[in-house]
Amino acid sequence: MWRGGVSIKKRITCLLATLVTAMVLVACSSENFDPQASTSASPTPGQRLADSFSAWAGQVLVEQNEYLSDFAKEVIGEAARTGRIAASAYEQAFSMYAACMAERGFDDTYVKDGFGVYGVKPGEYGNANPDAYSEAFPACWDGNAEIAALWAEQQYNPGLLVDTREVALECLLDNDFIDSSYTLDDLEATSDDGFLSAPFDPMDPVANDCLRAGGMVVTRG
Repeated sequence: MWRGGVSIKKRITCLLATLVTAMVLVACSSENFDPQASTSASPTPGQRLADSFSAWAGQVLVEQNEYLSDFAKEVIGEAARTGRIAASAYEQAFSMYAACMAERGFDDTYVKDGFGVYGVKPGEYGNANPDAYSEAFPACWDGNAEIAALWAEQQYNPGLLVDTREVALECLLDNDFIDSSYTLDDLEATSDDGFLSAPFDPMDPVANDCLRAGGMVVTRG
């Protein structure tokens, strides 16, 4: 269902997609916005998912309830009350996902970024069997995907901005990779060429984390 132009299900899918570092560029910053469900053609600057993280977690709990494991219902219910996804709950959910992938024969590598979110780098078996990987990835998150997505939202986007490009822009500015003259349009233009024309090195660890926080995964072979 759409909430103010935002699809909760698509938002979760996009957040999970940013975990995988196998692609050259994955952009998922505003694809979860439905202009037909909102009064504007795109997210307005500063538009928020909800008034608080508690409220957002509560919306996810209601809208995704039928897809949630009992564990996820407990974790997200607690987040709706406290306004936080507990780190221990995220670690437990990720551990279950990783064990499931290992049981299916995938030898992935997991590394936390600067925000405390695990990045997933498919191993040799996953790269050689992309169709099987594409099937296993969501299957192993089944029931707990919302925990990982809410953790990523909490860590990357505490302001709950709808357009996560704004998150990337703010992070890049705060870390002196750009100045205030660099706009969302500039970010969009440089993303189109894989950030080859960016005024910063997208492979700098901090800059790369900023882009990931904005729904953009950039890797170089």
